[in-house]
Amino acid sequence: MFDKVKSILGKRRPLNAMDYVRNHNLENCPFTKALFLRTAFLIDSSAVETEIQLPSFEGTQIKSFAETAAITVAFGITELSGRAIEQTIVYLPDAPVRSHFTLVGAYSLFVAAILTGHLRDDGINCDFNRIGREVAGQPFLVKPIDERVQYATAVLNTFKRLTETNHPKLVEWQGSLAKLVPAYVMQWTNQDQTLADLDMSQVFGSLLRSILKVSN
Repeated sequence: MFDKVKSILGKRRPLNAMDYVRNHNLENCPFTKALFLRTAFLIDSSAVETEIQLPSFEGTQIKSFAETAAITVAFGITELSGRAIEQTIVYLPDAPVRSHFTLVGAYSLFVAAILTGHLRDDGINCDFNRIGREVAGQPFLVKPIDERVQYATAVLNTFKRLTETNHPKLVEWQGSLAKLVPAYVMQWTNQDQTLADLDMSQVFGSLLRSILKVSN
């Protein structure tokens, strides 16, 4: 009995995402710090809500966590944007996929590209190809694998096409998104409570709605 108690007490609690982030000194990388803290909150709170025991983050490489952060927050922003304009983002197994799903997916990838760009500025070079594949497939995770691949590939192709487009309205749209995304991320550590509590969902929603129009 005593040995069993010692064994239990001797087990280390798995390192959750928030503790992982707090174990790193990111004071010289304010964007990365804010992004990581927001990501950690999303990961840990989701695990609690779904009662899932996540593996320990101990030993996780900073680049790996950064890529997870870009994927998590990019898709989180997309869901936030979709709710604001009542746009379907996640598809259940039997749910029909709407015709403009590729544009919604491309929106996610533009957000992810902005996030990875700021991470690169902080000295963390992420694999955007991996991030892109993961983000493109997020809305279809519960679809059959063949459908998931088909939809994700279509999203990636649409994103590639849009990045090669120099349409003035699209360039302007990208500029607006590039300003809004870091402002949203930095809310997590903003000392100005008014700015920290500012609801940006409607602005994100309007940008999502715009890409559906601009890209017609």
